[in-house]
Amino acid sequence: MTTVVIRPPRDASGRTVVARRGLGLACLVGLACLRGYATGTTIVPPERVDPAFVLFRYDRDSATWRALVAGTDAICTDLVPADVIPRLPGCLGS
Repeated sequence: MTTVVIRPPRDASGRTVVARRGLGLACLVGLACLRGYATGTTIVPPERVDPAFVLFRYDRDSATWRALVAGTDAICTDLVPADVIPRLPGCLGS
């Protein structure tokens, strides 16, 4: 098994969006992708905030993955095709 880690993008000042909010996000783990959609789970200090799922969509024009939404459950409603939802962690319950 291969573990893939995605580090969140940084703004012009070099801070991640979540770092600006003081959440201390280091990276994403448990990535799964299917048909241009992907989910991952945040790694955060447990005493500060609960881990969240992040939903991404692949943008072919820019050849990058773009974050669409983050949350703790059912993050894929109205964003991911119904047949993909059961196969991506974090989408169940959508």
